[in-house]
Amino acid sequence: MADQTKEEVHVDKTKKVLDSSCSFFTKAKSDEERFAALMMVVNSMPSGDEAAVKQVFDSVGVKFIKRLINSPVPKECPQDIYKDISCNVLSVFASVPSIATNELMVEMIEPLLSCLENVGEAESSVEEKPHYTSALETILAISTCPEGRNVLIRIGGDQVLLSFLSASTNAANAAARCLTNMAVSIESRGVGCAKLSQKRFLTILKAVSKCFSSRQDAVKFVVCEQLIGLLDYVLGVSTESDTNSDSAKTNLKKVLVDTSDLWVKSSDGVAWGLYDMLSSRLTEELRGAALRLGALVCEACGETWLLVKPSRKESPKKESKDENEEKGPLPKTKPNRSVLALVIHLCSVELRMALEDRSATKAVAQHELVVSCLALVERAIIVLSGVESMADLGDAESVIHMCERLNDSASAIMSILREIWSDLKDMEDMEDNKEKRDDFGILISLLYPSCRVFALWLAQETDALRDDVFEILPFILQVSGLSKSSEPWQKSLQFPALVDFLVPALSYLLEDQRAMAILHKENCDVENIKILCS
Repeated sequence: MADQTKEEVHVDKTKKVLDSSCSFFTKAKSDEERFAALMMVVNSMPSGDEAAVKQVFDSVGVKFIKRLINSPVPKECPQDIYKDISCNVLSVFASVPSIATNELMVEMIEPLLSCLENVGEAESSVEEKPHYTSALETILAISTCPEGRNVLIRIGGDQVLLSFLSASTNAANAAARCLTNMAVSIESRGVGCAKLSQKRFLTILKAVSKCFSSRQDAVKFVVCEQLIGLLDYVLGVSTESDTNSDSAKTNLKKVLVDTSDLWVKSSDGVAWGLYDMLSSRLTEELRGAALRLGALVCEACGETWLLVKPSRKESPKKESKDENEEKGPLPKTKPNRSVLALVIHLCSVELRMALEDRSATKAVAQHELVVSCLALVERAIIVLSGVESMADLGDAESVIHMCERLNDSASAIMSILREIWSDLKDMEDMEDNKEKRDDFGILISLLYPSCRVFALWLAQETDALRDDVFEILPFILQVSGLSKSSEPWQKSLQFPALVDFLVPALSYLLEDQRAMAILHKENCDVENIKILCS
């Protein structure tokens, strides 16, 4: 009880000191007095106290700080003392979301950018000036609101921020986040500036991709998440009613495709960064992020980049001062192995861990990872089926390994298809179990991509896993609508678009007696299927 009383006394004393400091600042009649009061306020402000930060912001505001940040410094003082203090105070303000998006803070973007100009590429230069990181983190917080992003775009903030992608970890992280925030806003500014918007969007995309490719520290993982958010937004369906935004978004999708050689396949493109990440020992979360990014890149510009074989000179290892040093530096790139082989191998491992002989709950828990792996495996099969010569994929041993891993993926996919099929048969048991119904809804979202990958794999005229194939084939026929059986769930759950994927596989299976027996048992229109396959 005594300790609690002492704590209360301390809090009360701290509040009185802060009240006194804020009052002194408000009553100050000269900038010298305001500066002295500001130092008192900074020293008396409790750490992490949002109410105290709001009190200081209401008392101090930004008008004086705006003058201070670019004021001449007395010769006897450190050159950047005013900038350090100003940026530090602003970063404290920006730590409170409601303050960060205040119009007064938005007005501070230009003065903050002026502190960052003429930085250059030297990493040590950024580390020597504490106000760089404070300014960047403040700009990042302000850029979370549309008004902040609009100001950054209007005054060309991206030109300043780009130079920080090679900076120390905290500065580079903040710069990358700011740039991707800007990129999302650039596309929404509409048709009136479409040409300029696309050019600046591409500049940002190329720079962030280069950062992702070249960084061998924790920044790589932050930039990976930023690229995921950026591509996800551009590729996603707009929820806005603004047709100009939709039009701009469509234009940017075209830019992604037309410039893939610059931001994906080039020697400093995303493909190299993904290879670095996927070749490293990563946590499950980071590995999932890399596979998610790979799936989005495929969606954005196709699958041909999977044939890239990263092979660049090893760079000397730099000492890391990062807080997240356990995450880096990453192992050096191994040459002469395509991204395709690596992706097939890793997706096979992930799918088997998530789906093979596992409960539906396991698959639901890793839904996003599974969807990404399915998308990548689908693209990988398309690449394999489209190459003119297997020699283009590497030596015979590599090709055999890829085919074996695809078989492993198919085995895992058939395992989850059996699980879904079983649950569909027990649908009546779910009516009174909301949790099970919700999980089953997520599980169903895996059904269509799983069936697509299964059909593409089967169309490769493989003789692997025949018993498993024939066991699951009735369910595939039912889901596609080719089966005329009368399962209770068929009316509400069918994907007729699967027929297009199944036709090549069925062309192959029509020659097998066991397959024909299944088609007849499922009451399929065999003659019509033969016409489709002809």
